[in-house]
Amino acid sequence: MKLRNQKSNRQNTKPPNGFSLLEVLIVMAIVGILTATTLPKFSGLITKTKETSVKAIAHSIELAIESHKSIYQSVPDAQSIETLLVALQTKGILTTPLQNPFTHEPFQAADTSGKIEVNCDTSNQSYTVKAYSKKNTTILLEINSP
Repeated sequence: MKLRNQKSNRQNTKPPNGFSLLEVLIVMAIVGILTATTLPKFSGLITKTKETSVKAIAHSIELAIESHKSIYQSVPDAQSIETLLVALQTKGILTTPLQNPFTHEPFQAADTSGKIEVNCDTSNQSYTVKAYSKKNTTILLEINSP
């Protein structure tokens, strides 16, 4: 009689709830593989987006210089991005400070990523705006005055 009771107790026991260690490890491995394959693509997209933003800001700077030129009949007297932005903000042409999307700081001549170079020549009323890539190795956009 005791044997039957023991068998019936075994049949009534429920399997443990939850996942086994092996199942959890397999899921973690799959998630790790998916992360490793998609993360480089995602970070590349972020860099491309920031570089596109630098190009758009360079176009905005070009428009601000042209606005200054039409209002004051001359290009601003600026040899660096810092002096140009100060001049344009002081005269009310730029109302919001422009920030580098890579550094999240105002643009500077010493930027190591997303640099914008500006050279305004007041003697012949011309200017050049250059926008650089993340590592400042590639010119993304070069604008020369007409």
